[in-house]
Amino acid sequence: MKYGTENEDNGLKKYSHRKQVSVAKTGLWINKNYVHLAGSPDGLAFDDNGKLVGFVEVKCLNILELHSVENIVAKNCPINEIKRQCFDVKNGQLVLKKSHTYTFYQVQLQLLVTNGDYCDFVLYSAVGPPSIERIYPDMEIQKRIGDSTKLFWEKVFLPEYFLMRVPKGLLPILL
Repeated sequence: MKYGTENEDNGLKKYSHRKQVSVAKTGLWINKNYVHLAGSPDGLAFDDNGKLVGFVEVKCLNILELHSVENIVAKNCPINEIKRQCFDVKNGQLVLKKSHTYTFYQVQLQLLVTNGDYCDFVLYSAVGPPSIERIYPDMEIQKRIGDSTKLFWEKVFLPEYFLMRVPKGLLPILL
């Protein structure tokens, strides 16, 4: 995790150079239709005219600290290391696993919250060019995210927060 945090800016720089776009860091986004959700993409990508063209999510995985994308694609590193990652190797590319519960859903949540047309998913490599995969919204997954989290918010969180504090004599939390 430390490696990832320390190298996120390097990943954004390599992405910017490779795609020939300007990148700006961004903060927390909240969608008015899903006020109980928030996301924070790593960057916003702008074309030469200053038009927002997409969102960027960078992952700096430990495997890519030691191996280039080309070496991984060529399977010149231990196969068991590759199996544990958030990506698969398909057609000479590193591709985000749709079954990866954290990363795939993180990207879809960010696309939902930002109403983004796409997210460029960047796997930063300290040795060589990054892997860049363009990921588009999966409306079915986004609907499930929105519906299930809204249900949790309404049926679990709000009742606990508002109804259980009063009978217990607890003061409300004001931020």
